[in-house]
Amino acid sequence: MNTQKNIQAEIEKTLNSLNSYTKRKAKPFLYTRIQEKLGKETAANTYNWLFDTPILKPVFASLIILINVFTVWQLAVNKENQISETENYIESFNEEYAFNESSVNYFDIYTDNTTLDE
Repeated sequence: MNTQKNIQAEIEKTLNSLNSYTKRKAKPFLYTRIQEKLGKETAANTYNWLFDTPILKPVFASLIILINVFTVWQLAVNKENQISETENYIESFNEEYAFNESSVNYFDIYTDNTTLDE
């Protein structure tokens, strides 16, 4: 019972402390100062790095697309040269290691798309 009375006393003490609560007053022009700081943050409009500027974003995007198109075009143009160079490398490899018609030529499988069973 004693603990019940102690709990009840603490509750009454807490509720009485809320009755004596007074509203705090803000410093004068607090709202104006806050609005000024918020306005300065949005008005600064600083860019952290070069790609962050709005005018350069489309320029860099189109530059990347242009580089990709040029790369694909170069790969298409050089495909014939790559095939002939590959055939030259295979012939020089065959000559270097003395492959002849009786030995299994694995490079013909690569170049002619044939298999060993044929």
